[in-house]
Amino acid sequence: MERPLLTLKQSGVSWDDPKSQFTVPPGEEDLNCARFINAYSPVVNSSYEHWMPPGKTPKFAFEACSGARSDLTAEFGGNNLDFYPLADACLFHRQWDKDYGKTYTEDTETDPEKMGACRHEFWWEEVNKLIWDTNRAIEYAVNAYSDSSIQFIDIDGAFDGHRFCETKRSGLWNRPARWLITVGKEGGTLNHYNRPGDTLSGEDQAIYDIMTNSGNYPSKNGDNATLHFVSFQYPDLILEFSTKMADDIVTDTSFPGGGQIARTLHPQPKDHKAMADIIFDRLAQDFHFPPTPSHPIPVPVSAPAPAPSKAIGVVIEYFGMPGQDQAPPSVSPSWVLFQTTLGKSEVCGNNGATEISRVKINPDTIDMNNALENPPWPGGSFDIDVEDEGAYQFLCDGSNAGTLWCRGQLLTSCRGDPNKGRGSTQCGNRDDGKAKQQAVVICEY
Repeated sequence: MERPLLTLKQSGVSWDDPKSQFTVPPGEEDLNCARFINAYSPVVNSSYEHWMPPGKTPKFAFEACSGARSDLTAEFGGNNLDFYPLADACLFHRQWDKDYGKTYTEDTETDPEKMGACRHEFWWEEVNKLIWDTNRAIEYAVNAYSDSSIQFIDIDGAFDGHRFCETKRSGLWNRPARWLITVGKEGGTLNHYNRPGDTLSGEDQAIYDIMTNSGNYPSKNGDNATLHFVSFQYPDLILEFSTKMADDIVTDTSFPGGGQIARTLHPQPKDHKAMADIIFDRLAQDFHFPPTPSHPIPVPVSAPAPAPSKAIGVVIEYFGMPGQDQAPPSVSPSWVLFQTTLGKSEVCGNNGATEISRVKINPDTIDMNNALENPPWPGGSFDIDVEDEGAYQFLCDGSNAGTLWCRGQLLTSCRGDPNKGRGSTQCGNRDDGKAKQQAVVICEY
């Protein structure tokens, strides 16, 4: 119980706003020692009853610049790994000249024309996996010391259910209205407004109140300006805004000029509280005090692979001439790609399958006499445009079932369809003959 404890420098999120709720140690005027009262370390410091044995008096402070030297806690994360440029590009879209959805309503699952499934079902998962991998790397580095006085605490679970990039969510979890802000070149003038048609209610109105009554001025960093909006009335709504300063203030809402979209940021006070709960339990273990049942200790597990929910199937199609059951070598077959229901046969467009691509096969490149009994792999590059999802590409070198790609990102490795080599299905009479199809490849994603 004699161990002093220290957190490095600031306790909490380093907002520049001088109105933020914080305290500083006596005699310390440097905001590097600011103790933001809603940050996880002051929350832990003010909640000894959650993790100390009854009747014990603490001999240390879990706060920034407390003067302790023997023990400390340090947080390593996004700022150490240049995370903000990733968030800036993927979430805040500060650069307006990119060829993706640049406004709030253009990058949601309910408006998939811009990026579709690529963004919401794959790229967002990759971003979250990157965070998980980073945590594992830090954990590995800490455990490599094999020293019980150096411990890793996994706080990732504190953000479950309200991350920016969680799958199967329409937009950001807190979903404010889209606000456009223009900052004057000298950083001393500010214009903010909502786009026409936005309605204000609930948290949207709270955001408007914060922005219009904050009285803040931008801090300049080169040609950029940064603004922080904090209100004691709405402690869960903290906004940060960064943009390139404009030469002139533009008031026309149809042309935002140097403006940008302002969105609330992690972590908010409730997230700091969730982190503190996890730290409570680790400290309770260290001091041999039973943890509070409401604070389950997370056990690190491997990031689960998302279960496939869709499929694209590749079938071989050939035509027999009227009155014939077999296709002569002179009749050109085709590879036909279908968007289909997971686990359902797509042959002949059954089960609601939709044809999305068709490529003629040169009959000289395959053995037609054997192709109908044992179809080859569909060698080649197939461009696919899936409705409501965007552009895909199926690639196969002819030696295996191939792979499915989305905007240069590997989506999934495909496999042979279970019905490959089990005979063809008559699809009905057509003007140019009898169409037959056989499933060859299935790509589940």
